Amino acid sequence: MGSSAKDSNSKLKQSNISYGPNIRYNSTKVTWIHDLTSLVIGVTSGILKLESLLGFLFFCLFYSLINLFIYLSVKTWIVKNHQNSNLFTDYFTSFFNDLFVVDFSKSITSFIMMWTLTYTLIET
Repeated sequence: MGSSAKDSNSKLKQSNISYGPNIRYNSTKVTWIHDLTSLVIGVTSGILKLESLLGFLFFCLFYSLINLFIYLSVKTWIVKNHQNSNLFTDYFTSFFNDLFVVDFSKSITSFIMMWTLTYTLIET
């Protein structure tokens, strides 16, 4: 009885099963991080009085850095807990898509809103 339970646990660990609550939880956290950082980047761009393309490049640079930090955090957690490398698919539907694509339009509009508001308040 003990060996069959171990066999079923090892098969479960080896299988690549996406677990819905984990995916929803992680995408909610990533969305929250993107929302908060886009607002902070917008305020920073406004305070620095960045204009035009330089402001957008500033956003893209820091948006990419935040996503790289999230990726490295998850990868470190996987290595630390001795999990297999397919864990990304267990906790995210598509890791690259969830990090870079899904929230981009929402993040850029939040960034522009805070960027213009802060820039205007600094100028007056």
